[in-house]
Amino acid sequence: MELDPALTMGLSLGLAALFAAGAIHKLRTPRAFFAIVRNYRLAPAAPAAGSAVIAAETTIAVGLVIPAWRQDAALGAAALLGIYGIAIAINIMRGRTAIDCGCGFGGQGDRLTWWLPLRNAVLALSALALTLPAASRALGWLDALTIGLFVAGAAVLYATFEALRSNTARQARTRRPL
Repeated sequence: MELDPALTMGLSLGLAALFAAGAIHKLRTPRAFFAIVRNYRLAPAAPAAGSAVIAAETTIAVGLVIPAWRQDAALGAAALLGIYGIAIAINIMRGRTAIDCGCGFGGQGDRLTWWLPLRNAVLALSALALTLPAASRALGWLDALTIGLFVAGAAVLYATFEALRSNTARQARTRRPL
């Protein structure tokens, strides 16, 4: 099975943008990010683990846009998203849902919910799709337009999902028993 090169390019650019935005956000506030990593209580050396995450996200973002590195970067993306999902699931099963998920670009301090591992699974499957070979055909102007609309639409869909998830968590925190 081969993917259409426009789909490969759209998925690559969309995931690269997501990982780049994540890395940039973490680099802007490394101490806050290291505190989030520490609060998960899974990594003994939070600054080292946090630095590794930032390096991995940066490498994945770059690798996804370089055709020769794309498949390896896609595997790395799927693995990292899986690790995030497992870390979240472990803390949910521990009953530690009030900790910051660390995935909000606006620093909302969102709670952990089962929607987060589900979201990560969907993103990981999207990354794994990039391990399939791309069909060989030249991309034209219509492909460029389609890729741009795909990436923009995916970004809007992702932002909408995150806003709904964040608002639901915020409402759950502010509900008062009758």
